[in-house]
Amino acid sequence: QRQRAAPMDEGGTMLVVRGLRKSFGSLVVADDISLELHRGELHSLIGPNGAGKTTFFNMLTGLVPCDGGEIHFGERDITRLPVHRRITVGLARSFQIVSIFRDLTVFETVRIAAQARSPYRASIWRNAYELAEVNAKAWALLETVGIAGRASEIGSNLAHGEQRLLEIAVSLATEPTMLLLDEPLAGLADSDRERIARLIKSLAVKHSILLIEHDIDRVLALSDRITVLHQGRIIAVGTPREVAGHPEVVAAYLGRHGEASAAPPIATDRREERKPLLKLQRVTAGYGASLILHDVDLHVGEGEVVALLGRNGVGKTTLLRTIMGVLKPVSGQLVFAGTDINGANPDR
Repeated sequence: QRQRAAPMDEGGTMLVVRGLRKSFGSLVVADDISLELHRGELHSLIGPNGAGKTTFFNMLTGLVPCDGGEIHFGERDITRLPVHRRITVGLARSFQIVSIFRDLTVFETVRIAAQARSPYRASIWRNAYELAEVNAKAWALLETVGIAGRASEIGSNLAHGEQRLLEIAVSLATEPTMLLLDEPLAGLADSDRERIARLIKSLAVKHSILLIEHDIDRVLALSDRITVLHQGRIIAVGTPREVAGHPEVVAAYLGRHGEASAAPPIATDRREERKPLLKLQRVTAGYGASLILHDVDLHVGEGEVVALLGRNGVGKTTLLRTIMGVLKPVSGQLVFAGTDINGANPDR
């Protein structure tokens, strides 16, 4: 348990959502959602893929209008408030897909966000390097997230984990009282996941945080309370202990009662009888400086069904993109039907 600063309003609520609804045609993605987040609380929002979590964030931040319901932030109704106004009242978010200025330096990216909240936000003709207060704030934020040593690096050259940290620094530069973090650990190596989890834990001392994350172990370790969303509706709210054992939560993630309703017999391993069709040996691949696959071996025989399992962000889609030639591997060998396809374009 982390040590908390005394909340501004002990026991008070920071965010109140009542009866939020949203549909895209016949697809209901928010079905009468009601939620409260208290001051100084780290509250996680979890649920299977497609449950409506990111759409809920988009409605909270004004990117997607809701069809019904109310959103109150502090004492203010922000249901119809535009995006930039929600930021000025203290609501900030990070995105599931990292969103940064890829051609600016790390320092410039944070400085722009800091200047946007300063009296110099409209001073486009001033020398930005002479704005001592703005620059000091940018340096302090880079120190907070641990990437001050990368200040002069272009954003696109950062590893994926560092880009996540940069985006959090930009969010903090808007001086929020609440942070909405959308899968900040997705696609990260274990060391980066641990690093950002520690940062989230430290930020929760001074900020209210609403977190979307698929790393259930870390969600259970970090959260004060958890809300579980499934098919656009809330099925459980409670402490990590209460939610982890909730029967509807178990059913949503694992199927009815956590078991397959009619489990087929396990197939016997007959690989020695199958002619090899696809073979990967020690394949390493990723995006820019961020490597996602490390020395992956995979064998698929003719007529064989191979299931690829793993939580969000561990590299399943990256592996398929590498096999199809959308991503070029850094190293390793790919052979299909006896032909080396390493480096071949998707059309080949």
